[in-house]
Amino acid sequence: MTFLTLWRFHPINRATTAIIDIACLSIMGFPQWSITVVFATRHYYGQFIHADVPWTYGPLRFLFVSPVMHRWHHSRDVEGAGSNFATVFSVFDQAFGTYQMPGLCTVPLGVRDQMGQGSIGQLVYPFVAWPKRLFRRARSDDRQQPGVT
Repeated sequence: MTFLTLWRFHPINRATTAIIDIACLSIMGFPQWSITVVFATRHYYGQFIHADVPWTYGPLRFLFVSPVMHRWHHSRDVEGAGSNFATVFSVFDQAFGTYQMPGLCTVPLGVRDQMGQGSIGQLVYPFVAWPKRLFRRARSDDRQQPGVT
């Protein structure tokens, strides 16, 4: 994981995040210049928290997401996996009970799933995986209902 990790986000993820951020801030009445600042801050801070540096921010870790805290978000098969979803302010993870930072993160990172071969395969993967998971879940739900075989 490096500061370039953010460049691997799926284009649909980037687009939906931008649309949601811009829509919410616009509805709340924020001026255009402040929306631009928020958008740039989230982008560049996102690159920074993916950097491979052992910074925890000391007491400020309870306010801001640090590179170490975010690294735990990417950990695989250990305590801390599936946590730390905030991108700038760690107070949100604390409020929702998803804050984890048991120390420096030296465990394996990433996912075990095969995400498609090459760039095109990885771009197409979500459109193939989602229907499969939805179909599998729907069949599982049908089997769990009484009287359904």
